[in-house]
Amino acid sequence: MRFLSDTNYKVSGKSDSIFISVSEGLKRGLQLNLKDEIIWDVQGVPIKTYVGSVREVDWRRVQTNFMVVFPPGVLEGAPQFFVLVCKIDDKGTSASFQQELVKKFPNVSAIDLTLILATLDGIFDKIALVIRFMAIFSVLTGLFVLSGAVINSKYARLKENILLRTLGALQKQLLQMTIIEYSYLGIFAGLTGSLLALIASWGLSIFFFEILFFPDFISLIIIWISVTAITVFVGWINTKSILNKSPLEILRKEV
Repeated sequence: MRFLSDTNYKVSGKSDSIFISVSEGLKRGLQLNLKDEIIWDVQGVPIKTYVGSVREVDWRRVQTNFMVVFPPGVLEGAPQFFVLVCKIDDKGTSASFQQELVKKFPNVSAIDLTLILATLDGIFDKIALVIRFMAIFSVLTGLFVLSGAVINSKYARLKENILLRTLGALQKQLLQMTIIEYSYLGIFAGLTGSLLALIASWGLSIFFFEILFFPDFISLIIIWISVTAITVFVGWINTKSILNKSPLEILRKEV
C-alpha cells in the first residue's frame, strides 16, 4: 500500500485538527488535494477533517479495505459495526460455521464470498476463452496469408531456379538455399507477430483492465517455432515440384 502524505501534523488531543487518509479513487472522484477540508455528518454531528494522506488500495484483494481512515480518538463514540474476514476451505465446515454463528448472534450478518468468487472465476474463464479463440483465429489467419504469399511467389522462384540450374547449381544446393530463405522469413514473421502481441497485451492489461501483465514466454516460443516450421514446410512444398524437373522441361511449359 503506497502513501502520499503531509507529514507536518500531529493528532495529540480533541482540539487538534483531524487529518484523515483517503483512497486514490475517492481523491480522484472528489478532486481532493492534501490539506483540503471535508465536513462529515456523523449521526447529525458535523466533524471537520482535513486530507492528510492518500492511499493506493488494492480492491481486488479479499480483505477489509476502506476509502477513508480516521485517526484514533474521533469516532469511538459514534455507532459502529465490525467486520471479520475468515477463510474456510471445506464447504460443509463453512455452512456449519454460518449456521452456528446466526444461531448464537442473530444480529450478525454472514456473507459467503465463495459463490461470488466462483461466479467471477467463471466470468473470467469465459473472457479468457474468447481472448484465446480470437488469438488462435488471428494466428491461423496470419498463417493462411503467409502461405498465400509464399505460393504466389512460386513464379519468381521458378525463374530463379531455372537460372541457377542453368549456371550449374545442384539440386541439393537449391534445396539448402530454399530452406535458409524460408527459415529467415518464418523467424522474422514469428518475431514480428510475437512482439506485436506482447505490446498489445501489455497495453490492454495496464491501461484497459488495470491488472499486472505476466507474459507466457514458453507459449510465445512454441508459436514462434511453429510459424517458422510451417513457413519452411510450405516453401519446400512450393519448390519441390520445380527441383524435380529439368530447366528445359519447365521452359517448354512456360512457352
